Amino acid sequence: MNERVCRNCKWYDQLPEKGNGTCKRHPPINLDGEHPYTDDENFCGEWSDVSIIPGQEDFQELIRRFAVALAASSRVEMEDVWEYATRFAETEPQI
Repeated sequence: MNERVCRNCKWYDQLPEKGNGTCKRHPPINLDGEHPYTDDENFCGEWSDVSIIPGQEDFQELIRRFAVALAASSRVEMEDVWEYATRFAETEPQI
């Protein structure tokens, strides 16, 4: 997985050789109502790995949902949740 910074996000439109670009997801807006440039090294909670293809994204979401359901299950001890989560995380596609 890529480092979680703007330059590695699928929502980021990087300007060539500038070290900055614009966010295409939920860009910050300055007081003039314009979308300011975002530094390549910035990050946010909407980050999405540019190298992940749609099928892999769906698979990761399925794993996350399964982990949440597993953690909420009363039939599983909490210490076992980490073991299950580790096993499922290892099945995530590697790029």
